[in-house]
Amino acid sequence: LRMAKSSSKAADKKAAVKAAGAALTRKRDVLKAAEGLDVTSALGMILQKKSIVAVAAEELGDDDRLWISALTETNMRPLCGDVAWLDGGIGKELALEAFVEGSKYIIADASPTGLAARAANVDPEPNGVPVAFVRYGFELEKDADVPVLRVQTLQVEPDSQRTGLGKLLTLLTEMVGKKANVGGVMVAIARDGHDAAKAFYAA
Repeated sequence: LRMAKSSSKAADKKAAVKAAGAALTRKRDVLKAAEGLDVTSALGMILQKKSIVAVAAEELGDDDRLWISALTETNMRPLCGDVAWLDGGIGKELALEAFVEGSKYIIADASPTGLAARAANVDPEPNGVPVAFVRYGFELEKDADVPVLRVQTLQVEPDSQRTGLGKLLTLLTEMVGKKANVGGVMVAIARDGHDAAKAFYAA
C-alpha cells in the first residue's frame, strides 16, 4: 500500500513537472512570435496616416538615439532631481536601458500631413521632426499564462504635451499587444512619485 501511494505521488509529480514545462514552452513560443511581430505591417495604414514609425532599438540611427536620450533627460531630470539623476545614477541607468536588445519604439513625427503635425506646436519639416516616443518590450511574467507587453517609458516634447500624442501612442501600443496575442499591457511607473504619469495612464 505504501509503495502504491509512493508511486502515485511520483507519477503526479512527474505529470506536474511535464505540464509546467509544456506551459513554459507555450509561453516562450508566444514570446518569440510577439518579438518577431512586424508592427509596420500590422499597423501599416494607421502609422502612415499619422506620421508614426515603429522600429527596434538596434534600428535606431545616431540622431534618433541622441534625441531619445536628450528628451528623456529633459522630462525626467526635473522629476528625479539633479542629485538622484547624476550622483544616484538614474540618468546613466535610463541611458543603458534605452537601447538594450529587445527594446522596441513607436516614434511620432511632426510632418506636414500627419495628426502629429496638427497637434504638435512645432514647425514641421518635409522629413518630419520627432516629437514623442514610447519604448516597450515583451516579457514573461511568472504568474501569467502568456507573455505581456510592458511599456517602459513614454516621452513627449514639452511643447507638444497635452495635444493627445501620448494617448495616441498608448493606444497604438495596446494595439500592438493585441496583434502580438500577449496577455496584457503593463506600464512601468516608479512607486515614489510621478503622480502625473499615474493620472495619465489611469485616464
